[in-house]
Amino acid sequence: MNIFQKLSEKIGLTQTELKVFVFLAAVFAIGLIVKSLNWENGSSAKNNFDYTAMDSIFYASDSLRSSPSKNNLLNSKVDSSDFKINKKKYVLTEKSINLNKASLEELVMLPGVGVKTAQSILAYRKASGGFNNIEELMEVEHIGESKFNKIKKYVYVR
Repeated sequence: MNIFQKLSEKIGLTQTELKVFVFLAAVFAIGLIVKSLNWENGSSAKNNFDYTAMDSIFYASDSLRSSPSKNNLLNSKVDSSDFKINKKKYVLTEKSINLNKASLEELVMLPGVGVKTAQSILAYRKASGGFNNIEELMEVEHIGESKFNKIKKYVYVR
């Protein structure tokens, strides 16, 4: 008689259940042996990695995202999910944002202005050499009369 058949009769398991149990026990035993041999030969299973190089790349890309270059403004499509700006955290007051010095984050805080519109404002400012008056906002792509009326009390030109 087969060893599995004899054992299954004594334990009360089917032959398939017994084979699965033996397989799992063998894998567990092999795992214990490999783990103990790995510790004994001096090479620890725990490796020490130096992540400073990757961290510097991550932080550099984050600073590039917060201060976009001319190429990013004109040639890239930036999704609004790239910028996590909590508009409720900042309180805008009248004449609080200088159009000639405002960053992307400051422009996005304006009512009705998203990332694309803010990028258009920055691109227009760079192309024209700055704003002479706030009415020039009407020449920026994505800004119509209604949006201009919403934001004109918060911006100024100096």
